[in-house]
Amino acid sequence: MNSQHTTEQPSTGAAATKRWFPQDQDFEAFVDGLIEKAEALAPRDEQQPLFSDDGAPTQCELRRDIRGLVSHAFLSMFEGFPEDHVVIQPDVNREFISRCRLLGADVSESVLNRTLLNVRKAGWHTGIERKQPAAIDRETMDKIGYGAEIAARLVQIQCEEAGDSTPSIDRMMCEPDLRCAFDRFVSSIAPGHIAYRYRLAAFAFRKSGRASTVRLGTSEMPQWQLHAPLQSVDPNDVPDAPGLYAIVSGKRTVFVSSALDLRSRVLAHLSVDNGRAIVPADLLDPPRKQLELFVVQQPAGWKPRRAEAVAFRLKSQQRARLNLWNQAV
Repeated sequence: MNSQHTTEQPSTGAAATKRWFPQDQDFEAFVDGLIEKAEALAPRDEQQPLFSDDGAPTQCELRRDIRGLVSHAFLSMFEGFPEDHVVIQPDVNREFISRCRLLGADVSESVLNRTLLNVRKAGWHTGIERKQPAAIDRETMDKIGYGAEIAARLVQIQCEEAGDSTPSIDRMMCEPDLRCAFDRFVSSIAPGHIAYRYRLAAFAFRKSGRASTVRLGTSEMPQWQLHAPLQSVDPNDVPDAPGLYAIVSGKRTVFVSSALDLRSRVLAHLSVDNGRAIVPADLLDPPRKQLELFVVQQPAGWKPRRAEAVAFRLKSQQRARLNLWNQAV
């Protein structure tokens, strides 16, 4: 496993909370200041009071509607972090959970994280100026995005085989157990990066089916230029140029993607079990039939986004086993 990979443990209890504060912290004064700041910023019409007139926590209100508590915890630590960043950045998420606990939250980390995303969607934090964290550049996304997609799909398969519902990317990033499974899978498939970047790459697939992608995906698909067994393909036969590729086992499409450098991507796949599988055998049973590779260089004039859109159309039509072709948010 990559040395940069972060293994998370759920943060609960007094120790988990206190480690974020100085030993001489006056918690009563801190909470008073926190609530005063949060109530000045947050929408007032939808939130329940956190404390009664005599200063006692209104626990019945907190249990009935956790949204106010989560919004207050988020705003109390607010340093320009977007809500998505708070959920997927390990250290920042641990602090957010600790602050929720400080305010009396007794629900799971998953509920707290999902509620934070929901209050954002409901417009509770509209108008707050945010600092946008550095986005993943296209070249880095090209190197890790395919791994993030496969890893997310493996988490979904794991849940489905256990009789659970198929988790969305949001749920996957909000639930500690699913998030840890995703981290383990992706660091085995596309090693060399930190957990935050992998998770940010996974979030990018939430909008993969938007209308603009569907429109671009109607472009005519060029004919495959190369067809060979993945295990024995000569990388020099694969163009070192942008294009699309598919990996097939028998009559079943396993994975479809675009790539900025087809040769580099194929070499990345070949690094896993010498091309006999595209994920390590301990993560998923290997296919019974030999994997076949289909490759085509993208036509002149196509931009990367058009190639991505056509790849999305193909994976959706063929219901590729390891693609997120029907991603609910």
